[in-house]
Amino acid sequence: MRFSYRPSTQKLIAVASLSAALLCGLHATPALAETTDTSTVSAPAVTTETTATSENTSPTAPENSQPTSPAAPTTTPTTDQTPAVPTENTSPTPQSSGWRQENGQFHYYKEDGTLVTSQWIKDDSGWHYVDAAGNAVKGLYTTPNGKTWYFDPTDPLHTAIFGEVEIDGKFYYFDSTGGLVTNGWVYRSASSWSWATEDGTYYSGWKHMPNGKWFYFDPEEPRHRMLIGTIQVSGTSYYIDEYAGMISNSWIQLPTREWAWAQKNGALASGWFNTPNGRTWYFDPSVPQHPALIGNVEIDGTYYHFDENYGILRNSWIHNDDGSWSWVDSYGSFYSGWKHFPNGKWFYFDPEDSIHRMKTGLFQLPSGSYYVDENAGMTSSNWVSLPDGNLSWAQSSGALVSGWFTTPGNKTWYFNPSSIDHAAYVGEHSIDGKNYYFDKSYGLAKNEWVTLSNGVKRWAGPDGVLTGFISPEGVFSTDDGSQPTGTVHLPGLTINVGTDHKIKTGWIKENSKDFYYLSNGAPADGWLNIHGTWYYFSSNGEKQTGWINSKGSWYFLDSDGKMKTGWIKDNGKDYYLSNNGSMQTGYVTWGGKLYWSAADGAMEEQPCYYPDMYRYAQNYYSATNWLIQIDTTGNRFAVYRGSHGNWVVWYEWQCTTGAPGMWTPHGQFTVGNKGLYFGSGYRCWYYTTISGEYLIHSILYHADGYTVRDGRLGYNGSHGCVRLATENAKWVYDNIPYGTKIVIW
Repeated sequence: MRFSYRPSTQKLIAVASLSAALLCGLHATPALAETTDTSTVSAPAVTTETTATSENTSPTAPENSQPTSPAAPTTTPTTDQTPAVPTENTSPTPQSSGWRQENGQFHYYKEDGTLVTSQWIKDDSGWHYVDAAGNAVKGLYTTPNGKTWYFDPTDPLHTAIFGEVEIDGKFYYFDSTGGLVTNGWVYRSASSWSWATEDGTYYSGWKHMPNGKWFYFDPEEPRHRMLIGTIQVSGTSYYIDEYAGMISNSWIQLPTREWAWAQKNGALASGWFNTPNGRTWYFDPSVPQHPALIGNVEIDGTYYHFDENYGILRNSWIHNDDGSWSWVDSYGSFYSGWKHFPNGKWFYFDPEDSIHRMKTGLFQLPSGSYYVDENAGMTSSNWVSLPDGNLSWAQSSGALVSGWFTTPGNKTWYFNPSSIDHAAYVGEHSIDGKNYYFDKSYGLAKNEWVTLSNGVKRWAGPDGVLTGFISPEGVFSTDDGSQPTGTVHLPGLTINVGTDHKIKTGWIKENSKDFYYLSNGAPADGWLNIHGTWYYFSSNGEKQTGWINSKGSWYFLDSDGKMKTGWIKDNGKDYYLSNNGSMQTGYVTWGGKLYWSAADGAMEEQPCYYPDMYRYAQNYYSATNWLIQIDTTGNRFAVYRGSHGNWVVWYEWQCTTGAPGMWTPHGQFTVGNKGLYFGSGYRCWYYTTISGEYLIHSILYHADGYTVRDGRLGYNGSHGCVRLATENAKWVYDNIPYGTKIVIW
């Protein structure tokens, strides 16, 4: 918190009132009773002066040793107490009364002729005092009550002089109430104070008051007036408040509304200085007031920024008056060059600028051109939208690309090397004697016809070089202007030109055969979707029909060349083609039936031997797309694939189930753990757990695992497990997943 030291309004009013009272007191009739008890000016008494030790709190230079800071007097020095001098004798005055000069001395006689002694006398010229001999005293004189007065030695009647008097080159102050002022304040007018010492002479230099406050009295001025405001003593600046005295260890608001800092010894901080709260400031050493410099300040050739509340800023953004931004480092100096911030952003601060303003927008450095956004920082690995609508590309380093460059996505561009912004070329451009075309969406055109602004089309080959021409009317010509017909080979493209000199496109019938040419003039080759229908073409564009093999799969094209899907019949055989047209082999389910084909693809429906079990299966759910049913009476085993209500027979086998007394459990179960074999003294292969110790496994083998011990199927003869032919048990082991439903009855 800052404190402003200014004279209190109440104190100024009090001083003004005291001044008025003093003026009135000088004209009041004093009492003649010499023993009247009066007091001097009300002000703090002098005590022994002390000198404080110096304190070095500046970060760059120690302070000058000066007295420690005092505070203002606890009571305002006043001079409005008019001395109560003895009252005038009002007894009848004889004609012989008044002043008489006798033997070179003036005496005063009462009306009865009595000589007045040791008393004050008031006449039209003022106040006088006669001693015990009745002589009018002159010069410095101490009355019996111990008060010292000054009587004009040049005046025959030696009139008493009140106020400030110069005697033998020294000034004294005589109060109309208390006489010579000693050990107290002397007030003349607003902001004009002196201090009277024990002998009444004015004090000069530093004065330490009893209440601990320090004041400074001008030794160069005869009256040694107290100095207020900013003063310089022996080259060191201090600030004196009229009432608080020398300010120390505090902020001071100067008349200019600037701020200065008074150190512990009262000396105003100059240059670098740390205030007690740890904040660093710089106080102008070039002027006596040493105000704290605020804003951008150049010190020894380096700029710093001082905030009016926090002092020097460090590691902080500076928002300059012109709206620009700067950055100050950990030392508080303005940073220059590239700066990488913790959030990953890069900014550039101009080394050529005095306060190193942050450069924004497009600018050029010796290392290249860059683009910096005020908020996002340097653009890198991204497009830069230029003010004129063009685009540039910033590399990972931030430098804008110049010349050929491939952006992410394998798109090739050419960036103008002759301009600062390195704008990407758009449209047709000549580079090193070759013409290229750049699309604003994807850059260099390759392997395509491009339409120029004049409506002419040109072919962009694999390297992007433009060749050939197609006029707006569709007429083809080569680079040399010739107009060939038939097959024409361009870089990366073979076209067919008719006798009308136009490139063939779309369906063309030649020699009773159908051909198809793409929009670029190239013959269709391989698969092509035309208006939602798939066709297959040979390399010369001829449409294919019948069976074709593409990448290892067979497809069927009807007489129109259209690719077929689903069921077809060819040469009396049924084939099934998937949605992508490929011929299916192996098992296929369709319409609730199971079909199977060998490698030739000819499908045959698989019979259902257990129709009753098939009907039962439709009532069950399974956690997988498989279901197993086991009939322990008929010793039948069936595997289904599909889902609830849509199960299809996959396999139907005979099995062996539990013998009487060791029945296979009935109910609904799920497939559990599996294992390769089990048995002690015998061996069973490929087991799948039904529940607990009840398993599906192979027929029974001897301990060697190869010699069949009991290979019978289709009867109740196991110990509760379900036996299958070994190859079938292996299929279940390999294909039926955990969690599959098993229904046994």
